[in-house]
Amino acid sequence: MLTSRKHGPIFIVGTGRSGSFALANFFRSFPEVVSHHELEFNTLLRLGYLYQTGYLSLEQVVRELRISYMSHIDAGIRFIDCSNALSRLLLPLSILYPDATFINITRHPRRVVSSFFYKFVDLMYPVYGVTKIYEWEQNGRRPNLMPELDKRIWRFVHAEVLSTDLDEILINFDEFRFRMICDYVKNCQLEIDEAIEAHPQINYFEKQFETLLDVRILSEFVGNLDLELKNGMETVLNKPTNVAFPKNYFLTENQQEVFHKVCFSTMERLNYTYDNESFAQY
Repeated sequence: MLTSRKHGPIFIVGTGRSGSFALANFFRSFPEVVSHHELEFNTLLRLGYLYQTGYLSLEQVVRELRISYMSHIDAGIRFIDCSNALSRLLLPLSILYPDATFINITRHPRRVVSSFFYKFVDLMYPVYGVTKIYEWEQNGRRPNLMPELDKRIWRFVHAEVLSTDLDEILINFDEFRFRMICDYVKNCQLEIDEAIEAHPQINYFEKQFETLLDVRILSEFVGNLDLELKNGMETVLNKPTNVAFPKNYFLTENQQEVFHKVCFSTMERLNYTYDNESFAQY
């Protein structure tokens, strides 16, 4: 495992629904740290979409980050931001902060997909967001028609969606939405992997969120960030505070088939196993 570069910012990335909110709260226990959860989220989510789809160049994204994000980082204080919006911006952030540490916090992809699908009906690929991005893409990405800063809009959109009639998408929207969430989880990880493979100078490591519930592993994890775990700090991670009512979310047979087809390689890549259980808690 790589260790943190002293005094550089720490960017915790990933798909979301993987414990980033709990980790942001956990790091607030350290007096030497300023910890954020999804700082300037809507701005960075749109920036990542425009960067990964080629609408903005690397130089343009770096310039935008200087304006919208860099002002929040004080060189004299240890800065941490836990946000899946950062996942599509590894290279521009590493240019701005060559001493930064990037940590990909992972969770079983089936739990991530299920959590997004059931708990974020109005945020993760809702009809409004899909319609907005579809119409903008179909209208040639005209700057004057660019949709507003809104997390419902600026997620990954598979290219084949843009060649499908919108009315056809809306007929079986639940099936479409589930597939889009699976594609999002798969491609978020692919984009991280590609950035790290192409730019090995980026200081990067991965950690399964499930393993951090072990105090010994958690202590080693924070030690690699030049921090010290003190007695009682670990209790913050025992129950993510943004999940008021954990549930078991059952996937239909068709959903399991779609998930397996899209995300099986992602599970293998992240060292998770596939089983026949059809539920994923919280």
